[in-house]
Amino acid sequence: MNDEHFEQLMKDAAETYRRPPTAPTDEMWTSIEAEAFGARRRFGLMANPWLRMAAVLVLGVAIGRLSMVLQKPIAAAPLQETAASTRDADSYQMTTDRYLGQTVALLVQLPRQLQTGRVDTAFIGRANQSLTTLRLLMDSPAASNPRLRSLFEDLELVLVQVVQMPKGGSATDANLIQRAMQQRDVMPRLRDAVVETPN
Repeated sequence: MNDEHFEQLMKDAAETYRRPPTAPTDEMWTSIEAEAFGARRRFGLMANPWLRMAAVLVLGVAIGRLSMVLQKPIAAAPLQETAASTRDADSYQMTTDRYLGQTVALLVQLPRQLQTGRVDTAFIGRANQSLTTLRLLMDSPAASNPRLRSLFEDLELVLVQVVQMPKGGSATDANLIQRAMQQRDVMPRLRDAVVETPN
């Protein structure tokens, strides 16, 4: 064995050592596709137009029924909102009725308080609470009635004057309060509002 022949053998061994033969990938993929997808292709929706139409029909019926189920609560929602708004209106009405009754009781005592030109602190405290409640009612739906709104505004003027009277009293302030109540017919309108409110 000469050197040339030895070199040829080494070259050949280096090229062929642990080198697998070329795999037939095309044939392998064809057989894999046939096994995995062949049965599906035969029975799939894409192969049969009748199955496709049936599937679309079933889907349409399901969507129609689902939309009917979803519309029922939406139709019921306005009834619930109406019931809630009715409860709120009743609540505001009850609060307004109670307030008007308390205010009549408060203002009935006002002329006696004003005779001396000074108002006692307990009366001013009650007037202050009445003013706070009145301002809350003025910002509520209870004041949507124009007659009540006008009465509330006149009551606010009278109550502010009472609350702001000086501690030592003032005959001028007392006269202003009495004049405001008379000019605006506060007591008659207040009594009418109490009588008109439904029980």
